Amino acid sequence: MISPLLLLVALQGSTAAASVPVLNLEHYLGQVREKNLAVTASLQASEGAKARSGEGALLLAPTFFATAQTANDGKPTLNPALQGNRTLNTAGSIGVSQQTSFGLTAKLSYNASFTDIQGSQMIPAGGYHESRPALELSQPLWRNWMGRETRATQELLGAQALATSYSESFKARLSVADAESAYWRLVLAREAIEVQKASLARAAKIRDWNKRRVELHLADRTDLLQAEAGLQVRSLELQSARDEERAAAFAFNTALGSEASEVSERLEALEAKQVLALPAPERAEFRDDIQAARQQSRLADAGARIGTEKNRPSVELFASLALNGRNSGLGSALSDSLGTQYSTTALGVRVAAPLDFAALSANREGYRLERLAAEQAVTRKVYEQERDWSDLVASLADAKRRLGLFLKMEQVQESKLMAERDRHDRGRSTTYQVLLFEQDFAQAQLGRIQAEAVILRLLARMKTFSASPLGASRGDS
Repeated sequence: MISPLLLLVALQGSTAAASVPVLNLEHYLGQVREKNLAVTASLQASEGAKARSGEGALLLAPTFFATAQTANDGKPTLNPALQGNRTLNTAGSIGVSQQTSFGLTAKLSYNASFTDIQGSQMIPAGGYHESRPALELSQPLWRNWMGRETRATQELLGAQALATSYSESFKARLSVADAESAYWRLVLAREAIEVQKASLARAAKIRDWNKRRVELHLADRTDLLQAEAGLQVRSLELQSARDEERAAAFAFNTALGSEASEVSERLEALEAKQVLALPAPERAEFRDDIQAARQQSRLADAGARIGTEKNRPSVELFASLALNGRNSGLGSALSDSLGTQYSTTALGVRVAAPLDFAALSANREGYRLERLAAEQAVTRKVYEQERDWSDLVASLADAKRRLGLFLKMEQVQESKLMAERDRHDRGRSTTYQVLLFEQDFAQAQLGRIQAEAVILRLLARMKTFSASPLGASRGDS
């Protein structure tokens, strides 16, 4: 019969356990995403790089420009009577330029200035105003023909940013997968402690049973020494389980970025049958690190095209049209600049070509090899990804088979123990035999826990293949 005191202690223990908050996997991983600086840094870097992946569009965006200056030139002139002895000038310009995807560059500007030449006997005092709207066009005919170099530069900028984004995303996924493994490690470490505690208690009963038999001269002292050794082994196993729990708690808190050495929360465990029923997570066609490698290949390809283009001869057709107005009065100068009476036109070709043909050939070959190497690296990574996934799927199936066998073994050991206890109650077995069967049952429980741990670790690793976003507000279970 249970004493009132023991009942009160048991009720107090139950109440205390119920008051401890429960932390499930989803909430724990949410905290990891928010508090683990490595995870938050990787997520922010990934989002930041993704946000600037469209940076190449700026190459084709209109660009505003403006200049303003004032000058006071008092250097000696060759003919002071004509050129004066000092020139004062105030000038400014404003305009828009834009490069197109097919290579054409256009620049539209408006320039205005006021010039006052002092000391000249030929130029009237008071100065004069100049106004000049101008349009300039240039079209490459060889290098960057139809915008090849421009488009390659756009692709390089985008691929560079996306490679960084995918790499950082994969780092975050690995950290979260490690955190998930740390969660289950602590859950199962605590469960193993309970099994070891029960095993130690049974070993103590075996030792006590043998001690009484020795005292009654019903057994040899070696039986007692064997039982005592068994008790010490169980004590060591319990201490090892507690050491594992301490290490698991340390890893658990490290994933959270916490300085604590213990975990006060209760963790949500899974039944063995629930673990056995867990499906493999859905996977993306390409893991994030593969996506990063693919972007690196794009980057190498774009870099090779840029390198090839920049070493081509530059042949550029250009044209310009300017309308000019010049008068001592600002209004007249502006009015004159709106007509074609004083227009200026120009049409020409610019040519520049490198002459070190050996260096050019070696340069082209170098870019070709780098591009080929990047393609081969992607092919290898895709191969390794498929091998990794196949291995994980096969390992998961094997682990589930082992867990199924351990579950059956645990059931058999429990049934065997119950049958032996029944025989003991009918006087057909010994306490020692019952205690030995209890130890067999404990070993089956520990084997089942280890099998569960393998499955949960595999599932955590498989989630790194997921295509789902790894946001801070979302939890994976």
